[in-house]
Amino acid sequence: MGIIDWVFPKKCLECGVGGGYFCTRCVEGIKKAKEKCPVCAQYSYGGKTHRSCGQKWGMDGVVTIYRYEGVTRKAILKLKYNFVSELTDELGLMMTNELKKSGFMKGEKVILVPVPLYGPRMRWRGFNQAAEIGKVIAREMCWNYAEILERRKATESQTGLDKKNRQKNVRGVFQINPRSGSELTASDCVVVVFDDVWTTGATMRECTEALKRGGAKEVWGLSLAS
Repeated sequence: MGIIDWVFPKKCLECGVGGGYFCTRCVEGIKKAKEKCPVCAQYSYGGKTHRSCGQKWGMDGVVTIYRYEGVTRKAILKLKYNFVSELTDELGLMMTNELKKSGFMKGEKVILVPVPLYGPRMRWRGFNQAAEIGKVIAREMCWNYAEILERRKATESQTGLDKKNRQKNVRGVFQINPRSGSELTASDCVVVVFDDVWTTGATMRECTEALKRGGAKEVWGLSLAS
């Protein structure tokens, strides 16, 4: 235990038990998100896009682990607004455990790509929660990790916007990072775009279009909560 942990001991965000931000009991009580097609939001086994919903530049599927409620919601809000970056390790390990149990992408070569923050916002916050959690997931799942996408301009916060305006807000915002985009065409990997929260899917859909236009053959979304 480091000096910071001794002075400010970690406690479960839900029940207050010491030892970490998530105790075993509260983790076991987190409700799982429903499997659904990323286009129509109706049930789809494993989150795969329905054949009838398929689009040229669209997502091939999406997997969300938890519902955006309870201790999961508290953790995400602390990451975004209280800058508790230490949460990323525990969240990444929790997600990895669920992914391994489900067999997600088992036997596939995968590149995990985090949804990027715009430069000034990244400097203000000091870290990108999607990148930090994504690094843990990639390491534990033995996936490649690459920051292939970049955000071209600032956008309004998606919080509070309806579905139509969320899509409009992020339209054309993402592009391939020229320093790492060659990984898309030089690899037969499945690309997994990671973000902390899936609401309407507008952000991930824009990321997917940029990745597929850049040469990616198969792109899935992955999120902590929805």
